Amino acid sequence: MLFDIFEGNKETYDAMYDILSSEFKFNMTGSRYFGGSMPSSDYDMFVEYSDDVVSFLEELGFIPQLCDGDIVKYGDIVKYGDISVAGIMGLYLPYDIESQLDPLIHVQLIYPDMMYVKKTVNKFFKDHPSYLRNDSSGCCNKLSKRDARNVWQTFMLLVNKVHTETKGELC
Repeated sequence: MLFDIFEGNKETYDAMYDILSSEFKFNMTGSRYFGGSMPSSDYDMFVEYSDDVVSFLEELGFIPQLCDGDIVKYGDIVKYGDISVAGIMGLYLPYDIESQLDPLIHVQLIYPDMMYVKKTVNKFFKDHPSYLRNDSSGCCNKLSKRDARNVWQTFMLLVNKVHTETKGELC
């Protein structure tokens, strides 16, 4: 049963059902996608940025997300330190906002022209788990979270450059 996937958390189940049955194409990322999750881990997703997506997420109760000092707020959306991300929104339980706990779900809003790059890099790290920070045999397992982000960002820049210069013909 789908409800069992979300470990009994009805709020997460309801939001994920709405997200996955929406007209928008949401993609999984983060620890649950890469295989390093714990039962308390949140759900991380990304979707192509549009005003309609933002409105849809706001209707579900998502709010702009701040984290780790790498975020700069632009209006009602928040920009993450990643070239593909136009903003991040999070869904919280009501008590989480006051206690500053992590959200149930993070959604990265991806610039439309960067969706291919984001999907490619996301899939690369999924297909090559030894490069993941949380894999004890990986090249990034000893890096700080910031340095691991820099490795991710380097891959993003490389894929973007190749994709842009070849107009997508090699990718």
